[in-house]
Amino acid sequence: PLLPWQQLAADLIGEHDGRGNLLHPLVVVTVPRQSGKTALIGAVMLHRMMMRKQARVWYTAQTGLKARDQLKELMEFVELSKAAPLFKTRRGNDLTSIELPQFRSRTVAHPPTADSLHSNQSDLNVIDEGWYFAPELGSALMGAIVPTQATRPNAQTIIVSTAGTARSTWFHSYVDRGRAGEIPLIDYGVGADVTDPTDFEAIAAAHPAIGLTQKFSILPAAYSTMDSPGEFMRAYGNKQTVAYERLIALELIELATVTTDLPPGRPVFGAAVSFERDDAVIVACAVDAAGVPVCEVVEQWPHPEGVPERLALLADRHDAHVVIAQDGPSASVADAAER
Repeated sequence: PLLPWQQLAADLIGEHDGRGNLLHPLVVVTVPRQSGKTALIGAVMLHRMMMRKQARVWYTAQTGLKARDQLKELMEFVELSKAAPLFKTRRGNDLTSIELPQFRSRTVAHPPTADSLHSNQSDLNVIDEGWYFAPELGSALMGAIVPTQATRPNAQTIIVSTAGTARSTWFHSYVDRGRAGEIPLIDYGVGADVTDPTDFEAIAAAHPAIGLTQKFSILPAAYSTMDSPGEFMRAYGNKQTVAYERLIALELIELATVTTDLPPGRPVFGAAVSFERDDAVIVACAVDAAGVPVCEVVEQWPHPEGVPERLALLADRHDAHVVIAQDGPSASVADAAER
């Protein structure tokens, strides 16, 4: 059974005029971690596959890999359920999908790129972890979705995410529109008056799953293991962080920053990926006349997809070597670059 908040959210998403015509072409959902948003979205996607023949449901997240992984979780749930004989699941880098053969309906994971939906149609588009998307990518993705829905009655888009950081302006703009009453919004989290990250009682009161599927003890446990109080409040209080939190002090960065050109000669290119896979960077490195290594940022990406191909072009163009860590979050980029 759905949690109370999930039932209310599903009712809003599926609200219709009595003749089956959905009332809300766009719905925004923002809840804390461990609230059960994945289960809610999974139920909505499966239901939408049954609403019409040849239904087309598309799901994306921070990266194509993350979208496939998330959809695989739903696939496992379907495969272990009593409804398993009705569905067919596919796993692969080229196609990860859940199909309902009797209706010729399917749900497909896709990367968050402007051309990933080209020449396709859609009845439901789900954008998960919206806080990861830079404004340019988010806008391009929405621009790609709209044409796919043009000829589909009852087409709908759902943007779902926990609150983001200072750079999550694209997602936060939709939350702001929802709070202004412009679009439907499902919003759970602490209010502006809750500023103490150790006020676990207040955070639990605003968390829709605490006391139901989650124990109160998850809050102090999570607080003790997370990198910063601000990240804990963002994740479990669903409260937007208003500033960046640096791992390296700004003063040290400024001391190490120069404005001169990269030293001449053949460079070495490096690439790195953040632990949350929401940030990737390519740098060029060289050693100056004094033997001091110098690095220059070449490009920054909101996801690691496409980085290996770009590195290959740069290496060919400059006859350069490429160095990438083969463990940690950059491992997948290293493997792809080696191939």
